[in-house]
Amino acid sequence: MKILYFIYGLNNGGAETFIYNVLANINLNKYNIELLIQQADIINKKIGKLIEKNRIKVHQITPINKNPYKFYVQYKKVLETEKFDVVHIHLNSLINRYSYLLPYSLGNKVIIHAHNSNSNAGRVGRIAHKINKLDKRILKMKHIACSNKAGKWMFGNLPYTFIPNGIDFNVFKFDETVQKKLRKQYHIPENSMIIGHIGRYVEAKNHELIIEIYKSLRQTNVNVFLILIGDGPLFKTIENKIKEYSLDDFIIQIQCVENPQDYYSLFDLLLFPSKFEGLPFVMVEAQATGLPIVCSDIITEEVIYTPLVKRMPIDTTVSGWVNIVSKQIGSILNHKNRRTENVKTEKSIQYDIKKTINELENMYEECIQ
Repeated sequence: MKILYFIYGLNNGGAETFIYNVLANINLNKYNIELLIQQADIINKKIGKLIEKNRIKVHQITPINKNPYKFYVQYKKVLETEKFDVVHIHLNSLINRYSYLLPYSLGNKVIIHAHNSNSNAGRVGRIAHKINKLDKRILKMKHIACSNKAGKWMFGNLPYTFIPNGIDFNVFKFDETVQKKLRKQYHIPENSMIIGHIGRYVEAKNHELIIEIYKSLRQTNVNVFLILIGDGPLFKTIENKIKEYSLDDFIIQIQCVENPQDYYSLFDLLLFPSKFEGLPFVMVEAQATGLPIVCSDIITEEVIYTPLVKRMPIDTTVSGWVNIVSKQIGSILNHKNRRTENVKTEKSIQYDIKKTINELENMYEECIQ
């Protein structure tokens, strides 16, 4: 079976992590998956290596925001030349209507996959998304959502299949040796606490609030470091804010890592006050390593499969966040051996990559029946 994965670019986000996990675990001899991207460079080096190793074909076309006509012509040529059985569209919103309407008009079986519960494209983008949702041709396509929030945002009252963002639990385990090694590498004292965050520097991830929380936290607890991992358009803005607050000796910014499991072992607490999400891979992975989490309540409860997660109202004041984070730090200090406990629960089974692959394969088979 020949399948095309359409995604804007291969950055370091949740949709890309989903694609990596699928490509690393699906039978590529049975399911011949090719990628179509608009971004010239493959930013996600981990996916890049996997593509090279498995000789996965990548089609690069002109971004729609640079030249809509060229985008349309080049996309159409790929579809007509390659003759795909299924076109699997990975989206955060329905803004780019040609991504799914063009393959549909050419007779392809189309799957729209919702990876978020809002858009980083601002008010105009959100209006375009709402208008495009009304197109009745979407009814004829298959729909996947990484969470029920993402499904409602993308498809409204249309039916969709909930396929969770699965991970390999054998990869995501707490490792004390790695923890000590990374503490030494980043010159963090043994008795210091480490708050961590992994995510792209975009509006949704709420980095400004993270900095404000940390700034206030240091006024009461100076023995805390903050590590931010990710890249994105707001990286420099946040970097300048850190310098403005004279916190650059205590906040470590790391642009990208290919081994997030090691950093979950390094962190003592994950801070995740997102403004909107689909179903964050980071929280699925972090819980697997036994890492305590403080997150905003806009994050779907579906992602919580351990008692490690504390949800906070998104409109909580900075002092309110600091209060909860301080309490969590106190609890962590009193239970230092908790990270070694088995975090697998009955609910965690749905996040096993094997289950994700099985559900995805079933949908692909349904498409060609």
